[in-house]
Amino acid sequence: MFSMRPQSLHAGGVGPAIATLGAQAAEEAGFEFTLQGSIPRQTEHVEVLLYRSLRELILNARTHARASRLTVRLEQHDGEIACTVEDDGVGFDPAQTRAPRPTSFHLGLHSAIERIGLAGGSLTVDSAPGRGTVAVIRLPAARPD
Repeated sequence: MFSMRPQSLHAGGVGPAIATLGAQAAEEAGFEFTLQGSIPRQTEHVEVLLYRSLRELILNARTHARASRLTVRLEQHDGEIACTVEDDGVGFDPAQTRAPRPTSFHLGLHSAIERIGLAGGSLTVDSAPGRGTVAVIRLPAARPD
């Protein structure tokens, strides 16, 4: 339960929480992890949504990609947050995630796409077998008062 909403998310926001998660995943899977950029603090709802979605992408890479490198980029421009997760792993066919009944292999990714969409954003995945994966989350920024 704590991994879905870690103390580091509450204390420092998305950046520190993803830095910790990425470092742990890298150690477990043996890839190089890099976190680039940052975003300012957001509302609790947006931070939890971003963290859970980025967590899904990082854990998918750890479990399935067989990558040697994983990079997460966090940016905010003109009222929009953009988070990119890129790996140099084995890739997959993203069309499987858009099937009416996604396989259990992609159920977490499908759920993340739906959650981000319900919040007014998008999660796109560019991948193909043999060429790695680039996933981009775009979401309206929601700074806390």
